[in-house]
Amino acid sequence: MQGYVGVFTTDDSENFKMISEMLANQISYELHVYREKLLIEEIIKTDRSSLFTREPKHKVDLRIIQNIMQGLKDKEIADNLHISVSTVRNHINKLFEELDVASRSQLISLHYEIA
Repeated sequence: MQGYVGVFTTDDSENFKMISEMLANQISYELHVYREKLLIEEIIKTDRSSLFTREPKHKVDLRIIQNIMQGLKDKEIADNLHISVSTVRNHINKLFEELDVASRSQLISLHYEIA
């Protein structure tokens, strides 16, 4: 998204020229901020989706996500993966933070949104 902002008029007073330039600068700045916002959103979207598709540093992350998708509770996940409940909770909290979600349902929705 690039372009030029200009104001055309027959009024050539210095005040109008100054106001026109200020307006053009403001619009240009807002377009720049908007472009950066879109870029940041795209980076975040890409990074979040990669958490579902990447080979996790710890395969436990992916296995925990799979267990959450099945609706299992922390204790059931811990039993399945042969780890402690507190380890499951630590992994889930880390995933929530990385994916910027606050609940299992948001995690599941994000998974289906990205998939």
